[in-house]
Amino acid sequence: MTKNFCYYCKAEASKKIRLEKHHVFGRVNSEMWIFLCFNCHNSITKVQNSLPPKIRSEKAEDLIKKAYAMISGGAHLKKYGEEQIKIGKQIIEWFENHGHNVRKSIPKKTG
Repeated sequence: MTKNFCYYCKAEASKKIRLEKHHVFGRVNSEMWIFLCFNCHNSITKVQNSLPPKIRSEKAEDLIKKAYAMISGGAHLKKYGEEQIKIGKQIIEWFENHGHNVRKSIPKKTG
């Protein structure tokens, strides 16, 4: 994993933006981690921490750990989707601001 950019929003590490190491499925369930800026890290960790500590514990039953991993994975997918939508809209806006008629270039459905 590169530690120069936030995995989701692509914020570049700097004196003002510190990247944090985030365990994708929680520390207990996975050694897989990524670097996130504070805002992205906070939004995903908030979902993980909304569950009681007992569920996030190493001592939780295997099925509970798997359910927690699914919730964590879902939080990541949601964040990734939000960022994709935002980037897509920025691309369209850029084209529109540079004289391209984006809506005109979309083919009409036939049949």
